[in-house]
Amino acid sequence: MPEMNDRDAWAERAIQEARAETRGPSWGEYLIRIVAFLFIPIQWFKSERDTMDFRDAWMMLWLLPLLALVAAVPIGLGVLVIRVLFGG
Repeated sequence: MPEMNDRDAWAERAIQEARAETRGPSWGEYLIRIVAFLFIPIQWFKSERDTMDFRDAWMMLWLLPLLALVAAVPIGLGVLVIRVLFGG
């Protein structure tokens, strides 16, 4: 029955490829998205001279941890809910 074994191996490879194609972003990709999202507000704190001064940089230093929490909590909860619901 070597024909059956070849067929089983082919089916197993097809299943693994299908799973790989439907897999979502990795944790590293989520981290990159969060970091990219956090640096968007830098544009909001630029002064009218279109240069950064110390005050703007200081505000951003206090804002980034807050934005990290604001972004990470819903993303983390969403990922957790999706993994629990869909068995990922």
